[in-house]
Amino acid sequence: MDDPAKSGCTGNDSTLFSRVASQQKQGGKPLRISKKIVGKMASCPHVGKSLELKSPLGAESMTYKWPLKKGKGSVRRSEDKEDEAAEILETVRWVCADHPDVDETLDKNGAIGKYDPTSFEAMESLCVAYNKAIDKYLSSQKKGTAKANDNFKPRCTRPLLKHILQKCYNKSVTDPNLLNHYEAFTPEVYGETSFELICQILDKLHPISGDNKFVDLGSGVGQVVLQVAALTDCEVSFGIEKATTPANSPRS
Repeated sequence: MDDPAKSGCTGNDSTLFSRVASQQKQGGKPLRISKKIVGKMASCPHVGKSLELKSPLGAESMTYKWPLKKGKGSVRRSEDKEDEAAEILETVRWVCADHPDVDETLDKNGAIGKYDPTSFEAMESLCVAYNKAIDKYLSSQKKGTAKANDNFKPRCTRPLLKHILQKCYNKSVTDPNLLNHYEAFTPEVYGETSFELICQILDKLHPISGDNKFVDLGSGVGQVVLQVAALTDCEVSFGIEKATTPANSPRS
């Protein structure tokens, strides 16, 4: 069966499937897997296959393993909102907003309208169509025939930055609940500041020039450090975090 929804192959199984594939590839000790999981893996022929999204700037492509990950929502005071299928669609739409050539190509073949997060074939079709549009755009850029976007700005918009930061967070924080393992009423207490609140603070402090330096004491996983670096002209933006779990997350 090719349809993950019908075969029982879902994003919630992707972590285990990835571990199995990794063990097989590296020749590690075999994992003990239930017959139910073995059945799921057998009924989902696309497990382990990759989906690729190319960069409109010619940078390294982003790859996703099937089945795509799907967060569990609110779990034990923590938010696990990762949704790789939605992330792929949102990334394609953001690229289209900045690059008219890509948007025009995808609009002609109706690729975005075929979006179906439960079908590998549908997601692969979307990614292939997008990548072809990117290849065409990069080729036209080299020839000097790419369409200009008068609204394009070198600094990304705030909604786009929020999307990028959420994507970084999803990739670096594999288990959000681990961030809440601390002793109450101690310096180890962990909390996160919203993207919108930091924007309001930066607006109050505007302008922040190249003469300024930003230091975040207790920077957690570094979200605010990245946000300030992306939205301001400060000379340097860096964070200091003493708690082991959040400090190590950005390195993963």
